[in-house]
Amino acid sequence: VESGQIISLEEEKIGALKSFMKELEKQRKLKDKEISVEVFKGKYVVKNIFKKCFAEILSGEEILYIGIDEEKMEEIEPIYLEKILNYFAQDNISEKVIIRKGGKRLSYAKSTNYRELDKSIIGNTAKIIYQNTVIELIYSDPIYAIVIENKELAKTAKKQFGIFWKIADKK
Repeated sequence: VESGQIISLEEEKIGALKSFMKELEKQRKLKDKEISVEVFKGKYVVKNIFKKCFAEILSGEEILYIGIDEEKMEEIEPIYLEKILNYFAQDNISEKVIIRKGGKRLSYAKSTNYRELDKSIIGNTAKIIYQNTVIELIYSDPIYAIVIENKELAKTAKKQFGIFWKIADKK
């Protein structure tokens, strides 16, 4: 095999790789503009949401919550809740949680920072925000979750969270 043939083959590989990278970039840009919506209903909603978070959230990332009811979450999925919170602490995943004034704080939530807002601001719903995902939880019977994946929606939800975080009590 001549060195010219080897160089030619390597250049061909580089060309194919560049073409593949361009296609990946196009797909990423399309995905950033897309909107994906899923609705979950029933007794396994919380467990399914935990599994989704567990699968998608990377080490060092942050999850934001508005209106989460830790008492209800413990009631619905006590074992899985503790398991995922321990995983978050071990994997350096932090949580900022805005709860109702007087709401329950979980002592085993080691990577969680709580703040409180007046009950009149927080209804019977919760919002979970991470990456390009916004999850709306509706505490009803049955419980519902609406999972929306969209970069712009997540960016707006994060800004709104920031405003609530600044006015919330640190207690």
